[in-house]
Amino acid sequence: MKAYTNVSRKTVGEDRVAICPNFGCEFMSRVKPLKFGFLGFGKYPKCKKHHIPLVYIDERIGDFVDAALACLFDKTGLPSSELLASIKSKFPDELNSFVQGWVYCITVGRGASIVSHYMDTISNTYLKQLTKKQIKTLKKGDVSKTNLVNKAIKNGMNEITHQYTRLVKHIRIHSEVLIKQSQLKPLSNSLRNHLISWQKNMIKQNMAFNSEEMKQKIPLLALKTYYDQILNVGTCRCLIGLNPESKKAKKVKLTAFDRFSAYHDFYTEKLAMKFTKSDINDISTGIKLSVNKNDLNSIDKKLGPFKSLNHDKSYIMSHNENSSSDDDKNLCGSLVNQANENIHILENFSSILQELKSKYKNQKITRDHISEHCELTSNFRKSGILTKKSFKKLQNLLGRPIEKEIILGSYSKNKVLNIRHNKNLAEFIGVLIAKGHLEKDRMRINLSGVCKNQIFLDYIKDLLIEIFLLKEERLYFKFGKDMSYICVNSIVILHELRKLGVISKISNVPVIPKWIFTRNDFIVSCLKGMFEIAGQLIVNSRGSLEIRFIRPKRFIVECFRDLCFRLGLDLSRIYSYQRKMEIYSNSSSISKKFYVSMSKKASLKRFFNLISTLKWELSKDRIQSVLEDRGSSIAEVLEFKFKYDIRDKILRQAPFEYNLDYLDHIPNPIIIQKLAHLFHIIDDRLFSLDMFGKDSLRCSMFRIKGSQEIKLLSSFFKPYEDYLLNGNHVIVDSINGQKLSQMILNAESFYKNKDDVFSIGNNIKHYFLQRYASKFKPRYDSILASELLLWSEVNDNQYDINHITGHADYLVYDPSCNTFYLCDYKPDEINFLPTIPQVAMYGILFDKLINFKNINIKCITFNKKDSWEYDPSILFIHIPVIIKNLQDQGFPIDPIWQKCFSNDYKTFFINTI
Repeated sequence: MKAYTNVSRKTVGEDRVAICPNFGCEFMSRVKPLKFGFLGFGKYPKCKKHHIPLVYIDERIGDFVDAALACLFDKTGLPSSELLASIKSKFPDELNSFVQGWVYCITVGRGASIVSHYMDTISNTYLKQLTKKQIKTLKKGDVSKTNLVNKAIKNGMNEITHQYTRLVKHIRIHSEVLIKQSQLKPLSNSLRNHLISWQKNMIKQNMAFNSEEMKQKIPLLALKTYYDQILNVGTCRCLIGLNPESKKAKKVKLTAFDRFSAYHDFYTEKLAMKFTKSDINDISTGIKLSVNKNDLNSIDKKLGPFKSLNHDKSYIMSHNENSSSDDDKNLCGSLVNQANENIHILENFSSILQELKSKYKNQKITRDHISEHCELTSNFRKSGILTKKSFKKLQNLLGRPIEKEIILGSYSKNKVLNIRHNKNLAEFIGVLIAKGHLEKDRMRINLSGVCKNQIFLDYIKDLLIEIFLLKEERLYFKFGKDMSYICVNSIVILHELRKLGVISKISNVPVIPKWIFTRNDFIVSCLKGMFEIAGQLIVNSRGSLEIRFIRPKRFIVECFRDLCFRLGLDLSRIYSYQRKMEIYSNSSSISKKFYVSMSKKASLKRFFNLISTLKWELSKDRIQSVLEDRGSSIAEVLEFKFKYDIRDKILRQAPFEYNLDYLDHIPNPIIIQKLAHLFHIIDDRLFSLDMFGKDSLRCSMFRIKGSQEIKLLSSFFKPYEDYLLNGNHVIVDSINGQKLSQMILNAESFYKNKDDVFSIGNNIKHYFLQRYASKFKPRYDSILASELLLWSEVNDNQYDINHITGHADYLVYDPSCNTFYLCDYKPDEINFLPTIPQVAMYGILFDKLINFKNINIKCITFNKKDSWEYDPSILFIHIPVIIKNLQDQGFPIDPIWQKCFSNDYKTFFINTI
């Protein structure tokens, strides 16, 4: 079970709120620290009802949501095979509507309303524990008033909000993605009677388990079956329009929160598994769900445990963590050093000592008292290095932050990096798992085949330098007949990998950490790294293209297959073969290899759509040569029908990317929260497809143009350009505009020095420009997002237009003026004026999505030569004047963007400039 921090007034540093660890108990208490903790006695608060020690709410609330999600979306919550068989035989015409109705009722039938009520009660009770000043400051969102609202109080409230949001998100996705609304139909009276009879029998069968003594004696898996059957009765009652919490269900002693307590144990023991859309399709078509109740190892591993639902504690992919074989130890060499983090104080300790003596002068505290209380060693006086525990005591005693740096061991040169989760790190983890080798104080990545190419070496080198802030001279390259590799000597890097969960605690080999599975882009990046270093592209005996992943360790191949499965990519089962290896002229050895293959054309197409792989570029000439010998070509091999995911198509060919790290520069936490929510919706493709229908307009259609008969040439725009420039309605080559133009020139220079694989035309393409900005992220960290999807409902329906959508190339934030810039790259435009309606509409859509008063928004249209900066209001103030003048001259201009907003919105927008 999870270990919680002891709730004690003596050890707590700031105000915190603690709760009873029993699910359903609403007892909560604010824990205030002792004024002089080192002088007082510890007090451990307990629940007045259950008389058990309290736990901090921000540590416990996540467990409750984990248990709730495991209960609401467990695979066994789907109708049983016996029930499906009886309905299929007696009511075959109603099978699909029954399955869809059952899935629709699962969340309510298994207790979603209880969860929502409990979370709402916790939020209200939490606020009641706070002072009026703390609540007032929380509502204002003023992060500067730390004296009124402690960081721990705010973090607790944020964690409750985060967990509640996570719960609601899964319930919403369940209703939007897993259910076909068109197939929800009322059931016939005969089927309703059949279901009533089924649930009566189910209740009668489970009356034998109605004692606590019986529950404690039976195995955990059998107990889970008992709970599942009772909860399925609740789903069935909900399906036929009855209250799921029936009196008969209460007779079997399944209380409201008893189910979540039990499911917390099931979830911890990996017995809960999330059902997917394919599971629903399978039971709709008559395929039985196969779960062996007697053997836990027979559970379908490719679905993974239910931990994939948990935002913070996802399923870790590794081989058996419960055993460590000699073979595993040989793989990693000697055990990796277990370095400890310490604190190096950068302030003068003598000044800190004087400050403490002055602060506690009435208590006559001496240097020895302070050293004894903070457990300061004699080594600290010489080096300024102490343990984290001692540093926390010293800082609490001082009552203010102390300038510090985190280091390893006793030497300040080994500074801790504190690396954050990102896509580059996920990609490197894929490389490390596939061909990584960990030793006592170094890390090695083996190379073979096309991976010895200089382009690939630059790719690995750039990853290492960017992630671990290495200098190039720290990398050691070796190329030989028997073995080639890249080596890095660094205890710090191994320590960071251990903190990030990349190194297994049992066998010290690389594994996929839990956080990889929290985001789809992390999974894609990790899969890309594994394929780049160890994947193969071949032409099989049928003359078709095939992807293979071959490794001598089975668990590595299982990792690759699991990542592919989570992305909807079909792979073969894992095959094995033995290969005879010549080591010396007089002897040989047998090696065993495992591999999976991907040959389905639809999966191949999706794979290349998801992953921009360097290995494909490096292998393309070889594959083309093989195909030409067989009278074929790459174009013919890849020329197959594939139905694109419409959301991928909407998000365009260039991928959507965002930079969460730079959000910290935005002073307003509400805007940060709204931006993070917007990025999450786009990244996980949670938007509705209805807004891309026939009754919608795209911003790319918004352009000042004439007709084929009466064309508008660049010369016609000259007087209007002068009008905008002279009136300062447009700023030419502003500071941020110049930065964007210079980025294009830098990108062109960078790619022109590469091989033909990276060749570009006269103007660098959007994709390569985005890729360049991502590669040199620290230089362009002010770019919050690229290929940002924007949308809005149309307020005035008189034109039969429902939605307006668009893609802004870049969202940039300048902290010096607290302004957001919607930027669009126009490489082929000689004149920017005709494109103003498109880009100005991006600013308006962004304003509506963020929906925050007094937000500064500007627009920038740019290429490598020029840039224009302007306010979005130009679309309603100055552009209509220009269009009216052109129309008076006989140009048939149709300002279709005026259909998108009502007059009220125009008036409101102009009045708030």
